[in-house]
Amino acid sequence: MQGNYLTPIIDAFKPILFFAAVLWGIETIITMLIKDHKKAKRKQAREKRRLEYQNRRMANDAEHAKVTRAMRYDVLRRDNFHCVRCGRGKEDGVKLHVDHIVPVSRGGKSVMGNLQTLCEDCNCGKGMVFEGKRVTACYRIGRGGRDHGWTADSKCNKAVSVLVADAGIKPKKIDHWFVDFKNLRSVDLSKLDTSDAQHAGGLFCGCEHLEEVLMPAIGLPSAIRTACMFKGCRSLTSLDMAGCDLHSAVDLHRMFSECRKLEQVGASTWNIPRASDVNKMFFGCQNLHEDLRRWQLPHLALADDFNRNSPGILAPDCIELTQ
Repeated sequence: MQGNYLTPIIDAFKPILFFAAVLWGIETIITMLIKDHKKAKRKQAREKRRLEYQNRRMANDAEHAKVTRAMRYDVLRRDNFHCVRCGRGKEDGVKLHVDHIVPVSRGGKSVMGNLQTLCEDCNCGKGMVFEGKRVTACYRIGRGGRDHGWTADSKCNKAVSVLVADAGIKPKKIDHWFVDFKNLRSVDLSKLDTSDAQHAGGLFCGCEHLEEVLMPAIGLPSAIRTACMFKGCRSLTSLDMAGCDLHSAVDLHRMFSECRKLEQVGASTWNIPRASDVNKMFFGCQNLHEDLRRWQLPHLALADDFNRNSPGILAPDCIELTQ
């Protein structure tokens, strides 16, 4: 009796189930067709970009080939066999290049008026002078929490100078932005807004040839860590950080360690009441002269070798001298 009762109900639902199955099948087929169409369009777009890139390369190579040996020699002789940017020549042990002032990739022509003599360092670092809003893309500021993404670019270690030309760039951290940039010589960060930057450790660590730095005018009011900030900057002679806001700094170990030529910082004007680690902060600063006896460090925990091999550093009374 029960089976006979359910049979009419099942028979009534059969058309509905069949219709649902047909709709599901149609939807599946349409979805597959759409995916195949999108895949074909992406493949076609990639092939188009590849051909465009290949054509540009061929055109650029053809334009570069117009610079003959005789033309190269004429350019070098016109510029007195010296780099027009830094003034160095072969007698300084540098390799000279003949460079396009307006790059061929941007429509520049291989004519005498568009050619100049550059040394290898200036030529390789020419494209690394980041100006304007382009710097935001290079640093990937605010993208995935990474604020120093340009260190992943293999060409960046050839950078000679960096300029942040626009205001309004506000990173949350600037740690290790220029770590081990061996060819970096000058940096202008004066317009960078570092009011929210909590990490600045290793900012210029290992920049052996760095000679000039303009720090953010606003200081580093939120920076908790400035450890190894200028560690190993052996060519840096002067740094204007007088009055720099570092009141949040806790970890300052090795901040200026091994800055052998550094003569001026302005650290005597700093107020760092939260500092707990100043270990080797001025280690090996042989030419630096700073009177830090007014520093108040109530939370100091680590201060080993604070001013070892730095006779011009007058340490606070709370730090045991280890010269």
